[in-house]
Amino acid sequence: MPKRSRDAESQVPRKERKVEGQHDSSTTFVDCKLLELSAELRNIIYELVLLSKDAIFVTPTLRSPSLLQVSRQIRTETLAMWYESNTFEITVNDCKADLLHAWCRNHHALGVSPPAVLDITGIPDWGNLATWCKAICEDDCSALRKDSLDSRLECVIAAATEIAASCNKMSKSKKTSWAYCEDLLSNLRHVVLKLDPRWLQETDIVEAGDA
Repeated sequence: MPKRSRDAESQVPRKERKVEGQHDSSTTFVDCKLLELSAELRNIIYELVLLSKDAIFVTPTLRSPSLLQVSRQIRTETLAMWYESNTFEITVNDCKADLLHAWCRNHHALGVSPPAVLDITGIPDWGNLATWCKAICEDDCSALRKDSLDSRLECVIAAATEIAASCNKMSKSKKTSWAYCEDLLSNLRHVVLKLDPRWLQETDIVEAGDA
C-alpha cells in the first residue's frame, strides 16, 4: 500500500475537539442561574442593580447596564424598568438639541419612554431652536416641559417647542406641514426679539434626520 504523503495528510479534514464548557454558538438557550429564581426575587435584584436615586446624565457614550445583555428574557424583564423608572438628564446648550433628538429617536424604536430632565444652558440661537422644533414637528422629539421656568431662555424654548408639539399632534389628523409650524414660530420670534435681540442669532436649520 502506498504511503500517504505529509502534504496529503495535512489536507485531510480533522474533526475539531470541543473543549468542555466551550460555548456553542448554535445553542440558543442561555444557562442563567438568575432565571431559576422566582419572579419576585428577580425583580428585587433588578431594582438593586438598575435603579438610581440620582439623575443619570445622558452622553453620546451612555450605554445600558450589562445586565440587559445577559439574555433575551432578562432584557425583556428589565428594559422598561431601566429606562422608565430612572430619571435621565440631558444638557441642551445654545438651543442645540441633537443629543435629545437622538435619545428620543432611539427609544421610540425600543418602545420605551424614559423621563428626561432638560438642563438648558448657553445663549439664544434661533436656528438651533428651529431645528429642534422641526424634529418635534416631524419626528416626535421631546419638547421642553417644566413645572417652573428659570429664565427667559427657558420660557422662549418652552413656548416654541410647545407650538411644534401641537403641530405634531395636528399633523396626524390634518396633515399639518412644517411650513405651517414655521409660520407660527416666526410670529413668536417677532415677539421675543423685543425681549432679547440675541434671538437674531441663527445657524442653518438642519434636517431632523441629519442631527
